[in-house]
Amino acid sequence: MTENNLIDLYGSIRQGRLGNLTVQQELVLKQIWVNILYKMGYDKLTLPANLKVDSNNSKTDLKENSDDASSAASGSKWGFGKKKASASPAAIATNGEFKLHESLKPISNETMQKVFWSFLRTDYPDNLILRFVRARKWNLTNALSMIVDTIKWRQSFSTSPDDMILNGEAGFLNNPADVESGFVDYNLKKLKSAIIGRDLNGRPIVLCRPKLHHAKEQNEEALEKYAILVIESARLFLREKNSIDQALIIFDLTDFKTSNMDYTPVKFLIKCFEAHYPECLGKLLIHKAPWIFSPIWNIIKNWLDPVVADKISFSKNLKDLEKYIDKNQIPEYLGGESKFVLDTYPTEAVLASKVIDDKETLNKLKQQRNELIQNFLKKTCEWVENEDVEKRDFFIEERLKLSALLAANYRDMDPYVRSKGMYDVLGELKLE
Repeated sequence: MTENNLIDLYGSIRQGRLGNLTVQQELVLKQIWVNILYKMGYDKLTLPANLKVDSNNSKTDLKENSDDASSAASGSKWGFGKKKASASPAAIATNGEFKLHESLKPISNETMQKVFWSFLRTDYPDNLILRFVRARKWNLTNALSMIVDTIKWRQSFSTSPDDMILNGEAGFLNNPADVESGFVDYNLKKLKSAIIGRDLNGRPIVLCRPKLHHAKEQNEEALEKYAILVIESARLFLREKNSIDQALIIFDLTDFKTSNMDYTPVKFLIKCFEAHYPECLGKLLIHKAPWIFSPIWNIIKNWLDPVVADKISFSKNLKDLEKYIDKNQIPEYLGGESKFVLDTYPTEAVLASKVIDDKETLNKLKQQRNELIQNFLKKTCEWVENEDVEKRDFFIEERLKLSALLAANYRDMDPYVRSKGMYDVLGELKLE
């Protein structure tokens, strides 16, 4: 397969993603995978010398824009720079054998398998992991701890984030407890948040309207579940091709009053993005902030990680929004031309939409997925064990192909496993 054909298949690949990693970045990714592979039953790997390290003591800290990272584009077709990498803790061979990171030990092999592969959907496995690695500045220990914390977090809910998105909005509409909690009437049907289109970079736009929020209308659990549903729904709009792997969020403070302010969900959202959905936020616009928001912002900004804070800007008018969004994707009430309906939730259409009941086809797709997962893991083992520099491109290409096949398999399986929501019935969501 030629490089041009690969670009057609996978699209342009941003730096720090599979297919565009420096030598040292690839090494950190391999070390992460060694730990995960051990928890998935692959504990008999023959590791190269530079992977025989105690991952509990490895303090690799690579800067994504370092000289080594910027040399990637001048290397091979997959972005591996030919410039000799400088020594770092992760690149130094040791005489010790590999030691599983302490944070992974309490997690069972079954939990690791279940949560990791259900988290994926159309993500590529490496790129899901690399979100956490980039968020922790390529620090091996910190990235592994973050991954483990997220696995535990996804298991901590009575209804997991995966079940929320698979059961869909109909699952909430049909659940008396979710009606009683305020989730349905004061969040879902109110369209307090909505995915309204794409920005100039192709990123999904999540519009949040705090003027619709009143703390007493729902309990804390309802708010958390709604926040997760919105984030997980937005993930369905991300695209591995062309590296559309982040969202733009507009917090529209039109008609905002102090009675709309509620610090609890704000704290929860900040934690979600910083700890459990890293690198998913591309830009956050705080739009039409009134003067009463200034003291509120002075409190909130102190809770933010500097990386997240750098992604936040204030906008005042249509001209400011058009720096990031085409006018035809901006709602009419904000001066744009989008016809997206923000005052009616399609309850009946969502309830009428059913998953396809075809167990034979679903079982075939599940079997295919299991085979693809096993093939991917075996190829990952070969990639980890490989010491031949000449074969590096081959393994990256093979694992990209398998990643694309896994994503395609989920798209095929989606109609049989996921209850359709508002964006499906309105024709806004097409998995790609």
